[in-house]
This record gives sequence, structure tokens and C-alpha cells, in this order.
Amino acid sequence: MGIETVIFDLDGTIVDTEGLAASVIDRWAINHQVSLQPGAHQHIAGVTWEKGLATLISHYRVNQSLEGAVVECLRGYRSSLLIQIKVIPGVLAAIESLSKKMPLGLVSGSHREDIEAILASLKIREKFEVVLGCEDYEESKPSPSGFLKAMKLMKASCHSTLIFEDSKPGISSALAAGAWVTAVAVANHFGHDQSQAHCLVQDFSEVNLQWVQNWKRS
Repeated sequence: MGIETVIFDLDGTIVDTEGLAASVIDRWAINHQVSLQPGAHQHIAGVTWEKGLATLISHYRVNQSLEGAVVECLRGYRSSLLIQIKVIPGVLAAIESLSKKMPLGLVSGSHREDIEAILASLKIREKFEVVLGCEDYEESKPSPSGFLKAMKLMKASCHSTLIFEDSKPGISSALAAGAWVTAVAVANHFGHDQSQAHCLVQDFSEVNLQWVQNWKRS
């Protein structure tokens, strides 16, 4: 069965926001007198702010509520988000090419407000049939909840769905949903293990409709 549906992650896959998120976490850590250990930023990549911050608060025993930490970090994140957007090379052309022949979806661990702002800024919102933020499904990645809901809404079979992801939680989520997975390497700043993906691309420079139609596990 060929690929008939494509679903994208957002952060690290369409836009490179991981560096911005890391800088927000660094400022949060300084504000709360936390000395982050090497690899700490991996806890926020590919998951919701709520899940990532819950892990950091617990690990470092920070005296702050999860709600307060999320509000603090999102305030800093949103103040710079649209100023610092970095688009993954080739992704806009790939989305344009694919959207002409097959339905596209997007499943992100970000909040819908941020997703909509980014898609509007890039002028690609109308390319996606389904867009799900962290408020729209039950459990954060690596749970398959978001991808399963997107495929249900799109009436797509997991066997004919290709998902582009970058983080280990995202790849695990896509695999658990039963879909095919291509990992995008260029924005993997935190060294997430991408080896479980069926295929790996550096960026979207060579990804287009023909590439997806000829896609095969590699």
C-alpha cells in the first residue's frame, strides 16, 4: 500500500524552535537557582510544556507549581516566537507539493495558540486538513493519542500514513500509532535517538510529491 496521507510534527520538523525553547528553560532555571545537568533540554523536546516542566520540577525539586512554571515559560517563549522563526530547509516547498495531491495533518505538543500563530505567519494554515495541539488530545507524546486522533479525523489508515518527526518521543508516538515514520535530522540539537524511524532525511530539500509517492522503508 502506498502513502496516501502525510502528517507533520511542528517544532523541529517544520520550524526550528528547539533553540528558543532551550533558552527559555535556561532562563527559568536561572530564575529558580537550578543548575541544569547535561542533557536536561531533552526533557522538553517533543513533549508538551506541561510534561517537560513537570519532569524538570520533580527532578530538580523546584519550589514552584507546574501551572506557574508553564505560565512563566510560555510568556518568555511567546515574546520571541514569531521574531525567531527558523523554517526547516525545503519544508514549505514540500508542503506545497504534497498538499496538491494528498491530505496533510499536523500534530504538535505545542499549544494551539502558538501553532496557529506560526502557521499563519508562514501562510500555510490552509494546507492542513487537521491541526491538533496539546489541548486537542489526551496524552502527550510518546503516547500515540494525537496521531491516532488525527488519522481518525482524516479517515486515514495507519498503513498508508507517513509521519515526519524529529524527537525520540515523537518518533515513538508515530510508531505506536502504527504509521510509517521519517525522521528529520537538521534540528535535532539535543541528540535524540532517531534510529527507530523507518527513514532519515537531513531536511526537506529532496522531499516532494514524487518522493513521497515513491517512499519506501530504508
